[in-house]
Amino acid sequence: MLDVICAALIFAFLLQLAFLLPIDPDEREHLNAAYLITQGQTPYKDFFEHHHPLLWYLATPIVPFFENSAQIWYLLRAFQAIILFLTSIYIYKLAILSGLKSWAGYAACLIYFCFDIARHLSLEFRPDTLMICFFISGLYYFYLYLENQKRATLTLAFALFLLSFLTFQKAPLLFAIPCLYIFIKSFRNKQIRTDTFFAALPSACVLLLLIFYLWQQDLWQTFLELNWLLNFKLNKEMTFIYNPLTPNQIKTFEIYFILACGCLWFAKSLIIKHVSLLYIIYACFVYSWKLRHLQYMLPLYPFAALVSGYIISAICRHKVLLLKCLTCLLLLGWFKYVYNEIYTLKKSRQNFSAHLIWEQKALELASPNDLVLYAKPGEQYFGGLRKQPTGYYGFSIGGAAKIDYNNYHRHPYPNLRQIIKDKKPKIVFNGHWNDCSLVEGKCLITQTLDTEFMREHYIDKGIFYLRKD
Repeated sequence: MLDVICAALIFAFLLQLAFLLPIDPDEREHLNAAYLITQGQTPYKDFFEHHHPLLWYLATPIVPFFENSAQIWYLLRAFQAIILFLTSIYIYKLAILSGLKSWAGYAACLIYFCFDIARHLSLEFRPDTLMICFFISGLYYFYLYLENQKRATLTLAFALFLLSFLTFQKAPLLFAIPCLYIFIKSFRNKQIRTDTFFAALPSACVLLLLIFYLWQQDLWQTFLELNWLLNFKLNKEMTFIYNPLTPNQIKTFEIYFILACGCLWFAKSLIIKHVSLLYIIYACFVYSWKLRHLQYMLPLYPFAALVSGYIISAICRHKVLLLKCLTCLLLLGWFKYVYNEIYTLKKSRQNFSAHLIWEQKALELASPNDLVLYAKPGEQYFGGLRKQPTGYYGFSIGGAAKIDYNNYHRHPYPNLRQIIKDKKPKIVFNGHWNDCSLVEGKCLITQTLDTEFMREHYIDKGIFYLRKD
């Protein structure tokens, strides 16, 4: 009973945190994609995106009910909190399946929540969290199959791996190890070979149907270019390494790399060995990538948590009381730290509520038929529930969109001033566009507003301009 109460308190703290963290522009990009789908548009064909689409389609049922209300963010953030908590449950189940004591499993979950990047970015409306949840749950059922030899369990594992892939394109890098392992095992065991074939068949059929749909819609090449080739080009064309990690985060990254290498060598549990190998492989991928956004680190933390649980269990192997004390201290420390974090965010002027106030104000001024032109830094305060006058390259002006245009000339690249003069959007956010990709850490070319035209035709509201009607 005590563990249920603690779990409920942890979820309550996460939910409170989700309703306080400021809204990231990436979240608005994904909400905008879901909104455009509800308006009858097709991803990649009608608007620019370079992520896999499952998250947007999952959000589409609720978007029409909130197209005039900023309260939709409470639902989106609550969904993310549930997904994050569900991921922690499967981390615990994996820990127990690997042979760890229950208290070591609790410790692994708590350590997962202790990572600032995992705790904060996982609560944002982005596909990374959902991909990780599908993968970690799929990983659990994969190893459960190795114990119970039930084909239905392996079928579920492959289905969850597929869902993780449909959510984000990084997923194959994660489930490559278990798939390779079962492939090798199938050569030695006829039963596993048969189970693998029939378990993978439903997922393979769904994947083939999706490929056929893309081919029929003449989107197969575009899908590959936007989701795969473009991201490699983005990495290749950068002339510097973008690394926003703090020194402490870098040290944590390096320490866990060493610990994972040790666990890979010394651990007896197959699950811990594979998890350690997954950490090492994904860490090498992140290290080799020039563009190291914080969200790219998210898949590492479930593996780091399981490695931590294993090490704590090994240290307290014959000292159950010490294990319980360490876990309780970790729990109390986490509650105190997150409580202070919540208190600080409540006093901040740039928190979740402040963003919702500006968003609601803009939604009331612009009807669903009006056009809204986003620009930096205004995209932090509004975006997602209105169409833009920019055409194909809507929410992602600059960066990836510019590289896509330079390489593929898929659609005309928008001109900020000309669009305002020609289409006269209802709201224009006071800012600029980065009209280039990241080079040497700077973007020297920008498109700015024509201040004389804006004064003549718009009312300055501070963060945005409102058209004079």
